[in-house]
Amino acid sequence: AGLVLYFALMYYFTVSPVTFYETITIIPEIQGGLIIQSIFTMFGMSIIAGILPAWRVSKESILEAIWGR
Repeated sequence: AGLVLYFALMYYFTVSPVTFYETITIIPEIQGGLIIQSIFTMFGMSIIAGILPAWRVSKESILEAIWGR
C-alpha cells in the first residue's frame, strides 16, 4: 500500500509540479539507491526488534514466566 501511494504521489507531482511565486518550481526527485537503502534498513531494524524480545523470553524459565517473577 505504501509503494502504491508513493508512486501515485510521485506521478502526480511530476505531472503537475508545485509552483511558488511563478518563479520557483518544485519537482520531486528521489534516487532509487536511497529507496533501496531505506527498505533494507527498515527490514533489518524490524528483524532486530522482533528477535531481541523473543530471544530474551526464550531464555526465561517457564515457571518464572507463569508466576511473573
